[in-house]
Parts: sequence; structure tokens; C-alpha cells
Amino acid sequence: MKGSKAAKAGEGLKAMEVIFCGNSLYLSSLASSLQKAKELRVRLLEQTLQEAGEELKMLNPDVLIFEAVESYALPDLFAADAAQTLLIAVRPQSDTLDVLCGERRFSTSVDELLAIIKSLL
Repeated sequence: MKGSKAAKAGEGLKAMEVIFCGNSLYLSSLASSLQKAKELRVRLLEQTLQEAGEELKMLNPDVLIFEAVESYALPDLFAADAAQTLLIAVRPQSDTLDVLCGERRFSTSVDELLAIIKSLL
């Protein structure tokens, strides 16, 4: 899954589209810290993952970051195209991330967020 969608299409390199979905202070803080990386274009949508479903489909992000709740379900629009979007569920209570990248799923520290994005895309 290395390389951006644009690089695969032969358009040259472009900034990776990173979208945060939610309105918590925790997510806002993470988004702010990633905005310093010039190779990323970071947006913050204040809707829940389910509320933003259609907008997310139009935006087609490279990375989608959202706050995990006890049990979260990904909208159907990511089921078919999960290999194209890096999904990261943030768990603020434990400062951990659940990373879903195609068939790969793992957990890591929130401190690894930028490194995860750069290494998997």
C-alpha cells in the first residue's frame, strides 16, 4: 500500500489527504500536530463517522482518523474500499490507536501516529 493514490495514477506526488472525523478536543489536538507535516493535508470534520459517510465518500481520503467508542462500526462505504483508505481509531482513554490497513489490523501508541501514516502509505 505504499505510495499515494495520485502516484499510482501517474499524476506525480501529492499531499496525502488526512481526515479527522469527530469534534473532541483530543482529535483536534492530534489534527493540529499533524498539520505541521507538509506532506499531509489535514482536515477536521466535526461530524461523527456515520454522519459524515457521504461527505467522506466524496472526499476519498488516504487516511481517516476517528475516535473509537466501545463498539464502532465502519460505514458500508469503507467495507468495499478498505484497502485504499488507512483507517485509524483513536482510543483517548489509553492513548492508543487501532490501525486498519486492508487485511492488517494492529494497535499501537498514539505517539506513533505520524510514523504509521508515513510508513503505510
